Amino acid sequence: MKAGQIDADGYPRLQDFLRTFGTFSSQDWNEFEAILTPAFYPKGSIIHSENKVCRTAYFILSGCVRIYYINDGGQEISSDFFFDGHIFTAFSSFWKQLPTSENISALQDTTVLAFQYRDVQSLIQRNEAWRNIHSNMLIRLILHTYERDEILAEKDLVQRFKKMLALRPGIFMRAKQIHLASFLGMTHETFSRIKATVIGKNKLCSDDVYIRSQNGISM
Repeated sequence: MKAGQIDADGYPRLQDFLRTFGTFSSQDWNEFEAILTPAFYPKGSIIHSENKVCRTAYFILSGCVRIYYINDGGQEISSDFFFDGHIFTAFSSFWKQLPTSENISALQDTTVLAFQYRDVQSLIQRNEAWRNIHSNMLIRLILHTYERDEILAEKDLVQRFKKMLALRPGIFMRAKQIHLASFLGMTHETFSRIKATVIGKNKLCSDDVYIRSQNGISM
């Protein structure tokens, strides 16, 4: 698939994803499809920068992204990861339309369907189906945030690692260890030591080849 080109099942994949939040008619879909814009972000590109209002949300067709902030010491701290088949944005900024401290970068070449805040608001105000879907998506986001907080609430670092492995095994497949370490609030060295203890020195756990399992992460 060329940069920015949407393959034949791109839109059906988004439809299937949206149906997990509610039902909609063909006419409803046509209204939503009209606000979608295909986009492509090469690996390493910045999708959203800190101190700006995020006005766009994205459905990932292929690739993965990392959300992170920069602490007072100038270090990048990962706060979340999103993979194929899910929606991402700088959520708080998107819904409040206020600047955010978050950055979003593409960890791999990433193809998305993008939609704008103003278009979403117009759609949910006039269309009951999308209003219900929007409400259910907010509930899923709350659950996703709770899951992330549940991981980070573990005071013991080994247990924190195990919790992430249990709840989000797909992260290991796509994110580098240095990013996972900052997400878990530990140094890269500590992460590597714990990984070797918990998982073992399996070649699938290196920085370049990740665990061959993936578990969908909700929006």
